[in-house]
Amino acid sequence: MTTRDLSAQLKRIVEKAIEEHELESFAEYWELYEATANTKEVQAFFLRTEVQEDAAVFIIGEAVYCNVAIIGDGLLIDIEGDDSDGTGSLVFHSLASVSGVSIHAEPLQNLPSSRGASLVVLANRVGEEGIGLHWVAKTEEEEERLLEFAEALVEAISKT
Repeated sequence: MTTRDLSAQLKRIVEKAIEEHELESFAEYWELYEATANTKEVQAFFLRTEVQEDAAVFIIGEAVYCNVAIIGDGLLIDIEGDDSDGTGSLVFHSLASVSGVSIHAEPLQNLPSSRGASLVVLANRVGEEGIGLHWVAKTEEEEERLLEFAEALVEAISKT
């Protein structure tokens, strides 16, 4: 698949997720991404949504967390939004700043968001202490996509 095809596929998948899950917080940060970067050469991406299982959520309806990681244009981009508390972020890192990738086939004790995960990928950055960028897979399908993303990330940082 070409980078143009991946860019179009990413846009379609994200727009569908935003509409399907009414991702208000994530949509705000996705729009910021499109306004500031709108990566031309997407090499790989990983998108994951998770329905928040909180008692308060059931009263107000479905709240969803969404995260997308993108490798492209020499950057590692992480976009997230959490409708349960209205927070989110958009972070750009140079691929050259990634000093390593760690892959774990189980949840990490010091990473609450990995509870129930079958795969956790960490992107270690030069000078960073603690857990920085990370992505989790909790289903077989997510695990397959996350492994593909991790492979692309390793390949991309090996070329920088």
